[in-house]
Amino acid sequence: MKPTFETYAAQKDEALDLALGAALLARDSNPDVDALAVVEELRGLGHAFGAGVLAGESLETQAKALSDYMYGELRFRGNRESYYDVRNSYLPDVLTRKLGIPITLALVHAEIAKIAGVRAHGVSFPGHYLVRLDTEDEVLFIDPFEAGRPVTATDLQAMLVKTGHEGELNAHLLAPASTRATLVRLLVNLKWAYALRHEWVRVLLTLDRILALVPDASVVLRERAHIALQLGSWITAKDDLLRLRVLEPHAPDLAQIQAQVERAEKTGGPLVLN
Repeated sequence: MKPTFETYAAQKDEALDLALGAALLARDSNPDVDALAVVEELRGLGHAFGAGVLAGESLETQAKALSDYMYGELRFRGNRESYYDVRNSYLPDVLTRKLGIPITLALVHAEIAKIAGVRAHGVSFPGHYLVRLDTEDEVLFIDPFEAGRPVTATDLQAMLVKTGHEGELNAHLLAPASTRATLVRLLVNLKWAYALRHEWVRVLLTLDRILALVPDASVVLRERAHIALQLGSWITAKDDLLRLRVLEPHAPDLAQIQAQVERAEKTGGPLVLN
C-alpha cells in the first residue's frame, strides 16, 4: 500500500523523513506522483556526486564543492521571475525544472550534502530558509536561493532587521529545523501561493495538511474554520470550533465563530466573512 500524508504525519518526529514528506505533498497537485520514486531521484543526485566524498573536508571546501555541483553542474536556481509559482513548492517539479524557492532548494541541497558526508540541516530563519553546515568546531550558513552563497553574521543580522523581527540574533533562530516544522513552513508558503491565485479549495487543503502535522495549532484551526465557511463547508468549521473550545475555552472570538457556524448550518451554503 502506498504511504499517505495522513499516515506519514501521524508518525513520531524521529521517524519523519523530510524528502518523503515533501514528495507525498506533491500528490495534492498530481495524484500520479510516485513519492518513493521522487525520493530515490533526489538521493540519486547525491550518490552521483559521491557518497561520503566530502567527509572530513573543511567547511569552505564542503560548501564550495556542493554549490559548484548543485548550482553549477546541475543548474538549480531560485525562481526570481515567478517566486509564487506553486510548482516551486512541489519537490517533483523542483527536481524536473531545477527551479525553487529557498525552502525547497534547501531540502535538495541538504539531502545531497548528507549523502556526500556533510553534516547539513535546514534552518527556518525568519523570512528566508537557509542551509546550515557543521563540523565539530565550526558552523557555516548557506543561502540556497543565492546559488549556495555563504551567509555571514552581518548578513544574518540584516536579514533579521529586514523581516521586522523583534529581538537579537540568537542560537534559537539558527538551530536546525525539525522535519515537522520544515513541512509546516513549506505548506504555509504553498498556502500563500494558492491564496494569491484565489484558489480557496487548494488553500483549504494546505490547511488540512498543516493540521495533520500540528493538530492543536489554534491559529490554523481558526483560519481553516473561516475558509471552510466561505466555501460552505460548515461541518469542517463546526469541528474546528469544537476543537478551539477545548484548546482555548475563554477565547473572546468563540461566540462570533459559533454564530457564523450556526448561520451557515441553517442556510446550508457559504458564508461571506468580513
